[in-house]
Amino acid sequence: MLCSCHDATPPDYADGKLPTENGGGSGSHDGAPDMEAELADASVRYIGPDLTLRFDTGGVLVKHKPDGSAALISLDEGSSAELVSEKLLRVNGKAVVIAKQTILRQNGSSRWIACEDTEGRTHLFVF
Repeated sequence: MLCSCHDATPPDYADGKLPTENGGGSGSHDGAPDMEAELADASVRYIGPDLTLRFDTGGVLVKHKPDGSAALISLDEGSSAELVSEKLLRVNGKAVVIAKQTILRQNGSSRWIACEDTEGRTHLFVF
C-alpha cells in the first residue's frame, strides 16, 4: 500500500510567469520578478505552468543521474519533471526546449534554477 498527501493548490504564478512585485504572475509585469518567497524555501521541488511536484509531498521521489540531470517523479500521479540539460527539460515525458536558464541562487546544499521555455513560460527547479 502506498499513501500520500497532496496539495493541488497551484502557486500564484501557475500561468508560467514569475511573480512580480505586484503579486501573481498573470498581473502587471512592470516590476522585477519577486522571488523572495521561492528563494526563502529550499524544499526540493519543480513548479511549472501545468505541474507542481514537491519532494516534501508523500509519494514524490527525486532521481539524480550520473550525467548530471535530475528528475522529480510522483508515484501517485505518474507525473514527472526532469531537467535534462541547459537547453532541455521534460514534463510528463514531453520535451520542453529551454530558451534561457538562470541560476537564481546557490548555496552549500541547494540550487534554485529558473528555466524560461520558448513560449516565455517559467519552470522553477530547486535541487
